[in-house]
Amino acid sequence: METLKDGRGVITRTNHSTIARRARRTIRAALLDAGAIDELDYEHMRPSEEPVLWIADAVAWAFGAGPTWRRRVDGIVAVVRRVDP
Repeated sequence: METLKDGRGVITRTNHSTIARRARRTIRAALLDAGAIDELDYEHMRPSEEPVLWIADAVAWAFGAGPTWRRRVDGIVAVVRRVDP
């Protein structure tokens, strides 16, 4: 997460059309529930547009790709949070 000069944050996430639409709804609902809709700016980007996400996306993919791949990233995954829309 980046922090802007005015203290607001920016979350960047990969832009896959179906996932991005669902993510936007989920993020908006969470911000509304927290009373923070005006406290956070967020933007959806393609993976090639945001290099800081490359490693996170690779680890997340491996974690969800089955037990063989999950074992390969177990040592670097500190916390897993399930977010239901």
